[in-house]
Amino acid sequence: MNNNTHGFTNYAPSMISFYNRERNKLLSEISLLAINPDTNRIAALGNEVLDKRDMIEREGMVVGSPFRNGIVAEFDLARKLFEYFLKKINVRRLFRLRAAVCVPVEMTQVEQRVLTELMYCVKAQRILIINESYMNAVAVIPDKYELIIEIMPEATPE
Repeated sequence: MNNNTHGFTNYAPSMISFYNRERNKLLSEISLLAINPDTNRIAALGNEVLDKRDMIEREGMVVGSPFRNGIVAEFDLARKLFEYFLKKINVRRLFRLRAAVCVPVEMTQVEQRVLTELMYCVKAQRILIINESYMNAVAVIPDKYELIIEIMPEATPE
């Protein structure tokens, strides 16, 4: 990950929202990770990175986003971020999970395949990818999809 003068990578973070239909629970988080360069361990994820900014800067951690313009750029880090968010939103059924992913940017077939593989890695069995925002796609997402994820291309860190 390359740092710029603000401590963030050149990838602008995305805003990711997870809506658990079964529990009627919404989680919106920024796609940031803080990594300790000495141990290569993740120290903070999502909004936690913004909350712990002073500690992260003091300890010289690397901060970055595994998404570039809403597209997966760092697969392993995106997987860890999604696993954390799914645990946080308390998705009970990881087995046979059906997830709809809304990404309002045009994606190539390769980018769609990477996103599909990411969802399989976090135990989704059925994946529906929609190249629209959640607001535009909600009417076409079948009820059988209990998890809806929206990846907005850019979020501005506070």
